[in-house]
Amino acid sequence: MKPRQHHVPNATPPHHICDGCGDFNNPYMLKNPVWRQIMPSKRGFLCLDCVAERLGRPLTLLDFTETPINRPIFVAYEMGLRDGRAA
Repeated sequence: MKPRQHHVPNATPPHHICDGCGDFNNPYMLKNPVWRQIMPSKRGFLCLDCVAERLGRPLTLLDFTETPINRPIFVAYEMGLRDGRAA
C-alpha cells in the first residue's frame, strides 16, 4: 500500500519560489531574449527584483510577453503602481 499524500491547502507552488532569493512571486512571462540573458539554461524562476538585478536595469513593459498571465503587470503599470522599477 502506498503512503497517502496529504494535500496542504494554501501551499505555495514550488514554481512560484524565486531561485535567487527564495521569496514568493506571482507568475509572469518575459520575452525569450530577455530571459536567456539571465537564465541561459531556460529553467528556473526568478522574482521581478532578481530579474532586474541580473539584467542590471529596471524592467519595462517591453520585456514582458503579451499573454494573459501578464495582465496584472500591465494593469499595474497603467495605474501607475509601477514606475519602471521591478517591484
